[in-house]
Formats: sequence, structure tokens, C-alpha cells
Amino acid sequence: MKLKSTYLLLVVLILSGLSSCNKNEKVKPAVTGKFLKFFGNGGMNEAESLVETSDGFILVGYSTMLDPQKERNKDIFIVKTDKNGNRQWERRLASDYDEQARHVLLLDDRFLVTGYRKDSTGDSQAIVAQYDLAGNLIGEVLSFGSKNVKEDAYHITALPGNEFLLSGVRDSSGQVNMYLTRINLSEDVIWQRNVGVLTQKDSLSKVLTTSDGNLLWCGTAWRAGNVQDVRCILSTPEAGLIWAYEYGSPNVNESGRDIIISPDGGFVVTGTQGAGANRKIMVMKFGQNGSLQWTKTPASGAGDGYSIRNVSNGGFILTGRKDIGNENTDLLLLRLNADGEPLWEKRFGGTRNDAGKSVLEASDGFFAAAGYADIYDNENHVFYFIKVDTDGNLND
Repeated sequence: MKLKSTYLLLVVLILSGLSSCNKNEKVKPAVTGKFLKFFGNGGMNEAESLVETSDGFILVGYSTMLDPQKERNKDIFIVKTDKNGNRQWERRLASDYDEQARHVLLLDDRFLVTGYRKDSTGDSQAIVAQYDLAGNLIGEVLSFGSKNVKEDAYHITALPGNEFLLSGVRDSSGQVNMYLTRINLSEDVIWQRNVGVLTQKDSLSKVLTTSDGNLLWCGTAWRAGNVQDVRCILSTPEAGLIWAYEYGSPNVNESGRDIIISPDGGFVVTGTQGAGANRKIMVMKFGQNGSLQWTKTPASGAGDGYSIRNVSNGGFILTGRKDIGNENTDLLLLRLNADGEPLWEKRFGGTRNDAGKSVLEASDGFFAAAGYADIYDNENHVFYFIKVDTDGNLND
């Protein structure tokens, strides 16, 4: 009984903290279009992907229940807000599995969520869940995988003919490869490709379709001495290789986490260069043929780049995390020009760990980012959702 009372008191304190954090009198979203919001239940809640709808935003990620008497399995967690960041509804896909959403794809009349499902044996399958725009689950959650294999989908891409690409990683008996699967929503696998180097590790973060229908891959390769390099691939629509390159400096870790096609037809990758206290947010710019044009580390201090997008009036907006000392981090927003030079840098957070995992330019020209904030301790995060003006300002 004492344990239950302590648990209830902890939940009350955390929820009270969430309520007070939302009351920033200087932020008036209905007037300014700017806001800072937290969503969650007091357990671990982390937003991984963000998309804008016609009337607001959808955030997806995972959540655990703060209950010391239960195992803290991850559940897919979805929050829908209005255009001012006010919660309209939330959905938790609770099951006996460990499940996490990695990416959300908005379609005309529904949205798709992809990620992974882990069973009691430790094997995992890539999954796709369909929801209507009111947040109702359509049919069953689709799963794609094999026995004795761990598969995780980081991203989903729409293709012609109501087909889709799942991209991520596949671990078969310790052999970790880039994983690409073409599917339909009848749970059929059209084809599957695994790309890697024997006895070494390759991870696929994202795949895009180019203007001519080819596939542009981005990820990370672990090579001799466990040194990481950015790996980019251009393939045909059926995943036939056109070119493949690895980019990196000798004995320096460089990872590729997100990729966009730039207005000039080339592409841009963000990730991390270095390790530990010496790591830097990294941005790489490439030509259409995969030639490296420049590499920049535009942020001050140590940090990691997680998401980058084009900006309508030129340049890029990036989010990630920045070290602030004592092993803590802040959510970082970084505005870059077309040459990767910083125009401004803003960080948001408290005295613990905060990070931005997904960023976009909203329809009003402002910037929105989603990730997580640690408001209690390193075991209790909430969805962190922020929208700033074109100069990165939250308050007037």
C-alpha cells in the first residue's frame, strides 16, 4: 500500500509539473503562432516524427506507463493537435508487445505509422499501422518480418500504385544490413533487399524517391575498427544499384540520420561527426551524381543532428540536440543558408536532457520541432513540441 501511495503521489507531481510548464504567459499561440507544449503520462514518452495536417499537427513516437508494478513496455503513442499546438486527441496502441513508432506519413484521407514490434523471444518485425484523420485505427496492424530475425523500419515512403517502401535495419544472427522492403497495405511483400558488407554493420535511415523515380538511400556504415561512415546509394525503382559511396574521414565517426533532396537536384544529409564530448552536428551537401560538395559542422559546441528540411525562401532548418554540460542536452534549432552556414542557432530546454527529433517548416512559414524533454529524471520524458518564428524566437 505504501508503494502504491508513493506511485500516485509521483504521478500527481509529474502531471502538476506538466500543467505548470504549459502556462507561459509570454507565449500566446492563438495570436503569435508560436508555442511550447508537453504531452505524456509521466513514464517515458518520446516523439520521433512530426507532420502538419490541414488543421494542425500529428506527432508519433512511443510511451511507457509509469507503474512500478508492471513491466514498462513501449506502446505506440500518437498526439493530434490543432494549429496552435493544443491537444485534440491522443492514441495509445497498447498490446503485449514492445512497440515503437519511428515515422508518420500523411496521405489524403489517413496517415500511416511505421516502426517495430518486439515479441517475447526478442525478435522484432517492421510494422505499419493505418489511422483515419480522427485517430481511429483502420484494420489490424500490419507486420513484416521473419523468424529469428530482428527488423526495424525507420521510415516509410509512398510509391505509385498504393505501394510503400519500408527502410531500416535487419539483424540476422548478428549480421546487420540495410533493410528495404516494398509492400502494399494488404500485407504483401512485393520485394525485399538487404544491403551490407559481410561481418560488418550497415544501417539505413531513410529512402527518398527522386524526380525520375529512382531511390536515394542514406544511412551509416560501420567499418574496420568500428569507425562509422555516411553511406549513400542511388538505385533504380526496383533497388538495382546505380552508385554507392561511403563518405568519411580516417578514424573519425560520421553518421547519416536524415536526407533531403535540395532545390538544385542534389541532396543534403545531416548526422554527427566525431564521438563523445568532441562530436559535432554535421551537414553534408552532394551533387546529383553523389559527389561530395561540402561538409560543415555549423553548430557551436557538441551535439547531434537528427532532422533537416528545406526552407521555402532558401537554405535549411535543422533540429537535434546540443550538450549543455553535466551530461545534459537541449533541443537545438539551427537555421542554415544554402551553403550550410549558420544564420541563427537557438536551444530550448531545462537542466536535464532534451532533444529535437523531427522538424518542418509550417504552412505559415514558422518552424515546428518535436522530440522529448526530461522534466523529472532520465527515466521520465515527455513529448516536446515547439513552434518558433522565422528568427527562431518563441517569445515576442
